[in-house]
Amino acid sequence: MKYLSCLALAMAVAAAGVAAAPAFAAAPAGGVPMCNTGGAQKADLFQQSADQLVHSRAFAGRTVQSVDQWNNCIKVIYQDGKGSVTAFYDPDTLRLIDSMRNG
Repeated sequence: MKYLSCLALAMAVAAAGVAAAPAFAAAPAGGVPMCNTGGAQKADLFQQSADQLVHSRAFAGRTVQSVDQWNNCIKVIYQDGKGSVTAFYDPDTLRLIDSMRNG
């Protein structure tokens, strides 16, 4: 019986953790990326996330042209060896949501 109580408690804690995790969604095919940060993120927190992302290893050796907020996502336009790329990142997790090569 004690085993079942511990198992039920563990499942409840896991379910609460999933519910509290930041939600994000990639764009449907051909759609516009959108991030759901669980409410509008304050401008200073968003800027901190954007700065952290741009100064990460993901952009080492790349020329960042612009960083903007787009549908609650961090939109980064950068140059790599093959040309210009637009990429969208979740501001909470800094995970890549979508990217596309320009031109």
